[in-house]
Amino acid sequence: MKPEGFPGLSSARAELLLPIARERFPDQVMALAWWPAPRCGAGLVMLAFAAELDAIPRKVREPSLGLVRFAFWREVLEELAEGRARAHPVAEGLKAVRAEFSPDTQNDLEQLIDAATAALPEVEGARPPDPHALQAALLPGLVRLAAPEALTASALAPLGRLVSQSEGEAPAEDLMVQWRTAWQAGAPFAPAAAPVAGAAKLAFRRGRGRPVSDMAARASLFLTVLRGK
Repeated sequence: MKPEGFPGLSSARAELLLPIARERFPDQVMALAWWPAPRCGAGLVMLAFAAELDAIPRKVREPSLGLVRFAFWREVLEELAEGRARAHPVAEGLKAVRAEFSPDTQNDLEQLIDAATAALPEVEGARPPDPHALQAALLPGLVRLAAPEALTASALAPLGRLVSQSEGEAPAEDLMVQWRTAWQAGAPFAPAAAPVAGAAKLAFRRGRGRPVSDMAARASLFLTVLRGK
């Protein structure tokens, strides 16, 4: 999608947010083309927000520094409720599309911070409590943002967790069995959930090292949106 295709965001602001979101969630950004048009801008902002959170455990050397950065984003959300935004592209994007946020969306943003915090080890060198929590929280949040009336958002959490696991060293065959089970449990996906689920499928394939061309990715997304499975 082009920067001018995100309602609620100026072209200049969308142009700043697109590379932030695409670097971590390229397939979900591609799937925004199948979202309800008025919600695309808010979807881009949520993905950029999640990308910023996801980067923190990857970049900080000490857990205490990560907690400071997460505290910054908690303050951003508090200020957002007061109609203020810090001079940061994502914070300004959150303010710009705030009209699209239901109370559930605000709660989802807070849960994303909690989930990302779980990827911080308690002490240096330790394993994080839950490195897959962010993806598990993100996918249902995206569905609720795309369609607040959606009833199937919870079916996306297991897919998000498996997408994250596919980027690690889990046995490929075990993951495939879990993926098929989780996919069949959710399918057919409702119209609001289908683009998010389809993007998760692509990310899972890429995480397992399977190349996917842009044409094949768009065809896969289209079929998932069309059939819901």
